Amino acid sequence: MKKINKKMLRSIKEHKGQYIALLLLISIGITIYLSFVMAVYNLSDTVDKYYVEHGLADFYVTPVDIDKAVAELRQTNYSLDIEARGKYKGNIIFENDQAKAGIISLTKQVNILYSQTDKNRLVDTYELGEDEVLVIETFANARNIKAGDTINLKLSGEQYKLRVAGIVLSPEFIYLVSEDTPLLPMPAEYGMVYVSEAFLYKAIGKDFMNEILVKSSLIEKEQLKAIENEIKDINEVLYITSKEETISYTGTEEEIRGEKAMAESLPVVFLFIAAIIMAVLMARKVEGERTEIGVMKALGYSNAKIMWTYIKTTVLVGAIGAITGMILGGAVSYQFTRLYTKIFSIPLLSYKFEGKYLLQALILSVLFSGIAGIFGARKILRLMPQESMRPKPPKKGKRILIEGLMLYQKMKFSNKLVARNIFRQKGRVLLILLGVAISFAMLLTPFAFYNLINSMFVKQYEEIKVIDHDIKLKKLY
Repeated sequence: MKKINKKMLRSIKEHKGQYIALLLLISIGITIYLSFVMAVYNLSDTVDKYYVEHGLADFYVTPVDIDKAVAELRQTNYSLDIEARGKYKGNIIFENDQAKAGIISLTKQVNILYSQTDKNRLVDTYELGEDEVLVIETFANARNIKAGDTINLKLSGEQYKLRVAGIVLSPEFIYLVSEDTPLLPMPAEYGMVYVSEAFLYKAIGKDFMNEILVKSSLIEKEQLKAIENEIKDINEVLYITSKEETISYTGTEEEIRGEKAMAESLPVVFLFIAAIIMAVLMARKVEGERTEIGVMKALGYSNAKIMWTYIKTTVLVGAIGAITGMILGGAVSYQFTRLYTKIFSIPLLSYKFEGKYLLQALILSVLFSGIAGIFGARKILRLMPQESMRPKPPKKGKRILIEGLMLYQKMKFSNKLVARNIFRQKGRVLLILLGVAISFAMLLTPFAFYNLINSMFVKQYEEIKVIDHDIKLKKLY
């Protein structure tokens, strides 16, 4: 090993406490980056696969006459999967309270359910009895409903006792919120249940079908827009809603987009703080090793070679921190993915460990560390051998900015010394202040978001939507 490299390793050993702290900071940043970015990537991939495998509807059509509308839809210029269903609002009555519920007839081709009672099973061939019901998982968990239980369903003023045949997930309601209170999911207050067509026929009558689901094999936005325009021109279509206009689809996409933004920005904060500390540390090392640098220059070492020794130290620390973060991030990302699937109520259909994110993490860490090394060791370029082998002369004394203030005159001597050091080392102080400011900003941001959400709810339900009850009448006399 070259002597200059031995010097680098000896220096790391002498200041191992500082370097361990930097390693931890870099490792945390890379761990957060990999765990979030891998989890979000797998979440996005799983959601897309879930939509395809379970046939998420592209359009929801409300018809004037359902039979005529279905016939006209089948005559369009596109190959479409078309399925009619009934969709109503009702209530589920419990012993001490009740909850709102969407009541939907079971479909077999579009918006196919996923059975949580019988894992990995698509509910596309299940024959639901007239007295049976399937309950969506988020609501079932919030209300402790299990397969085999009996629930009281209220629809059109009548109550029906139905047996819970299973707990299910739906691609239509990944992000389930009530149409009446569409701010945040309230799983204990609003749920979805699926019933048989025979039940709706008994409860509503023969004209219980009131919505048509349309699924196309085309995926390009321009093609889907052309289909939407053709459907709008059908006389028997009252109105049409695309999947992009539904709360669940939009909410899920926005959540994934927000998580991606956080995954890309939060680790940069940790790495930036680490880079600031590393730059300050390198600057102090260069100041403390002036004589050694002067000797190396006198022996013929070039500025580039000496400077590379210091940069190599920061790059080595960054690389080791990145590798540690990769190991931890890879382990944590799978757990994060599982957590996301539970939050979004989707099955974990796929998990991939993408190598490109490991490479990105390594490049990111080495880049920040290298820049910090360059910034901290840049004074080497200005040192002359004869000058550096002498002790550094003290800086030329001069009046600082606040010396004329009364406050400064009343300070103790030790405090005046601190004030002078702050003004004489402005760059270093500003970097430290920036690091502390970013750290405090990260601590305060969650509290700010908490207060923001609270104020949104207060404004929504105390100033905008000022009602206590929403009553729907069976008949209007």
